[in-house]
Formats: sequence, C-alpha cells, structure tokens
Amino acid sequence: MTESGDAVVPGEYDDLSGIPLMGRIARRFVLGLFKQRPQWTRQDLAVEVDRMHRERGGIPGTQVTVVVVKKVLRELKEEGEVVNVARGIWRKAGSGTAAPLLLDAPTTGDNQPALDDALQDDEDDITIVESIGDGPESVYVYYNPNDRELADRKGLDAWECKIGRTQGDVASRIGAQGAKTALSHEPIIGLVIRTDNAALVEAALHASLRLADRQVLDSPGAEWYFTSPPKVKQWYFAFADAFASLSERGSA
Repeated sequence: MTESGDAVVPGEYDDLSGIPLMGRIARRFVLGLFKQRPQWTRQDLAVEVDRMHRERGGIPGTQVTVVVVKKVLRELKEEGEVVNVARGIWRKAGSGTAAPLLLDAPTTGDNQPALDDALQDDEDDITIVESIGDGPESVYVYYNPNDRELADRKGLDAWECKIGRTQGDVASRIGAQGAKTALSHEPIIGLVIRTDNAALVEAALHASLRLADRQVLDSPGAEWYFTSPPKVKQWYFAFADAFASLSERGSA
C-alpha cells in the first residue's frame, strides 16, 4: 500500500485519462483515504483527491475539487459512513480517534468540547478554495459556480466575480450579504488575500480592474468584475512586488 492509500482504490479507477472529476470518482478516493487514516480535514481530502485524480490522467471537472469533496462528505454522512466532528474536520464513523479540542470552546464534564450545531457541522459553510498572504484583514473573491461552469464551456478564463473586503470572518461576511440566498447556487470563495490593510489592497485591485475595463457595468453592486481567482492572485503577487520595490529606501 502506498502512503497515499492508492492501493485501496478499485482497479476501475487506475486509468482516468481525459475523464473529468465527478462525484462517484471522488467518493472512491475519499473512502480509500479514510481507510488509510480515520480523520481528515476537508481541505486535505480535497488536495489528496485532486492529486490522485491527476496522477491517473484525470482532468478538472465543472466544479472545483473541494466542492465535489464537500458533496461526497455530505452523502457519506447521511449514509453513516463519516461524522463531522468540528468545522472542517471529518472522521470515519466508529473510529476511536479523539476529536481535537477547539481553542476557547466550552467543555463538558468529560473534557470534550461542547459544540453547538453551527460550529459542529460545516455543511452550510461557504467553500473557501484558497487563502494567501498573512494579516488580520481580508480581500476576497467569490462567484456563482454556474458562471464559472459557463466560462469553462466557452473556453474563457474569466467570469463575473465579486471582490470585497472584511476585517472579520470572510464566510460570515459573504453570508451576511445574502449571497447564499441571492445566488442560484451556493457561492464559491475562490480566493482570500490576508493582509494588514485590506482597504488599500481592495482599492488598488478595483482600480486596476477598472483600468482594464473589467467592471460589470450592469451589476446591482459596484464590486463585480470579469476576472477569476487565478488572475487576482497573479495581480496580487505582482502588486506586492511592485509595492515592495517602491517602498525600498536607497542606501546612504
């Protein structure tokens, strides 16, 4: 058995050349990974599923891997195969692995976290695909998965994305905006940029997108642009390098 647990994956999934990732494939990988190790974070499962699928020649599906894995975990939970022991942490049902204690979580008499339903179950969390940078504030990029799927089918690398900022939890901020009910599907947070000055980064990003004529002019809000998380990520690293260069002081 390999370290990744590939040996537990049925032979029908040895060659996935040209096949997009879909639920039934991800399900077999996830079950195999739980046989290898009883407890995983959702993000780590998504990374492993993506790796195993690509190693067999698979290609990306219409949804990002973490969304596919999220749906698989929900199904497995309903079937009694796994349990959601804390936000983003899943365990094989019946395993003896102790759930990690959460910081600042109130405890019961048996020294286990007394978690309320909202904290214990992460099914309703808005998916965050990638987070970069470091700092107490955030600039975020989210979108309707239908828009990305349509762009993929048309061979486009940009679609309508909302770009905003917050000093608190990103998923909570987007949920408070009504995105989960206003959009036809649960929004995907494609990128979170952690920073010490979200207002500055957001203003520079918005200005750059407007200069590139990427603003969605007929949107109900002023923060929608034709772009993508990879494009924003590329912009951010270039912006950070340029900012660092401008901030350098010449030697005496």
